[in-house]
Amino acid sequence: MNARTTIRTIRQRLQRGAAGDTGMTLIEVLVAMMVFAIIAMAVAYSLTLTLVMTRDSRAREVAANLAAQQIDVVRSLQNVFSVNNGSTTQTVDGITYTVTQTTDWVSNTGTVATCGSTGSLLQNKLVNVSVKWSGMDVATPAVQANTLLAPSGPLNDQSSGTILVRVSGSTNISQPSIAVAAGPDSSVPGNTATAVNPAPTATDSDGCSYILKVVPGSYKITIGTSGDGMINEKQQTTPSKTVPIAAGNSVLQSFTYDKAGSITSTFASNSGTSGILFPSNMYASFVSTGGDPYSAPVTVASKKATTSLFPFPSGYQVFAGTYVAGTPGTAPTCLSVDPGAWTTPNASGHVGARGNFSATKPGGPAGTASVPMGVFTVKAPTTGRFLTAISATAGATVGDPGCATPMAYTFTTKTTGADMNLALPYGSWTLYWATTSTTTPPLSQTIAVSTLNLPSGSALTGTTVFTLDARAP
Repeated sequence: MNARTTIRTIRQRLQRGAAGDTGMTLIEVLVAMMVFAIIAMAVAYSLTLTLVMTRDSRAREVAANLAAQQIDVVRSLQNVFSVNNGSTTQTVDGITYTVTQTTDWVSNTGTVATCGSTGSLLQNKLVNVSVKWSGMDVATPAVQANTLLAPSGPLNDQSSGTILVRVSGSTNISQPSIAVAAGPDSSVPGNTATAVNPAPTATDSDGCSYILKVVPGSYKITIGTSGDGMINEKQQTTPSKTVPIAAGNSVLQSFTYDKAGSITSTFASNSGTSGILFPSNMYASFVSTGGDPYSAPVTVASKKATTSLFPFPSGYQVFAGTYVAGTPGTAPTCLSVDPGAWTTPNASGHVGARGNFSATKPGGPAGTASVPMGVFTVKAPTTGRFLTAISATAGATVGDPGCATPMAYTFTTKTTGADMNLALPYGSWTLYWATTSTTTPPLSQTIAVSTLNLPSGSALTGTTVFTLDARAP
């Protein structure tokens, strides 16, 4: 091989090696793309953060202007009582701003309260304005502005008193536009109170009404109007309270008042017997976890009756009979009607239990309750008579928890000689007959238990007393 051939061979090999190094490997491409992506993400994040901060800064500036504008509005108002809680929305450049205003009275003792407080006099009104906007970061605080308003004239003096009224609903939400009436309580001996002039205004959006500069004495405060569909926690439609007021002092009187709810109860729900007769003076009892037990008359038609009630969030347990006598708030006087009071096990080892809670909603659809009762048959009674059941005392071993205030239930359907199916609340009873519809028939006109077909588990005490047992299997 000559030198020329050798040189050509070497050149060819070098050219082939150089040709193999003209491109990039796959790894080199991936590394380059990753470096580019990191740089691009950093740049994109920086741009996005800048845009967000710019948008947030501009939104905060607009919010600050809206807050200051609202503060100027409340400062311009002549009547400090017209400045109340509220919320409005406003859209600026496609962003929705929510302006929320909250107010509280600051008393001469430094106490801060929505309607004021007992024992302290109204002095200034604290107004807080808070502004939020759509799309704001959850960690971003709202824009706040505050001011203190002073009434144009004195609200109190040393020779008169101030009555503050606050009305809230079942969930403690303020109740606006509730009528408020006030006047001297005539039931208080030696009362020095005089007619209130001007008359109190309805509650504002904070649920407050203010009765200023009244002559010292005892005043009867009444809220609501008949037929407004409202009710308080004691099941009263136009509740009243007596407020004594001294010179130079103030008293806050709070009411709980809301749209009435209702429960439709199905009575004798445990019986499939047809043609059941219910007492014409039937009562039902309603027990909640938030208020006092309540017994009310019910008119049962096709086994159902609907009762208007205060809408406690927990609802009510319902059972037939008069659990409490008199006004709401009194202690139970007839435990027999309460299935949960039958705590002594019967021969089968069973005890009584109340039904489930039935929900009530303010002004909403009626809740439903199933109410078991004692259902029995009077076999072929003499025609032309009225039947009345009166609470009786059971034998010591029966397990009836007792009824301290006896009940008397009358059936106004006259007997025709055919069997009659009757329903009564749980407890012990004596059945009477009379030729007139009455709850106090002569005691000699009793009906023997031998003429009755009683439900399983019923107990007998003598020849006239029978017990309708709540301890069902």
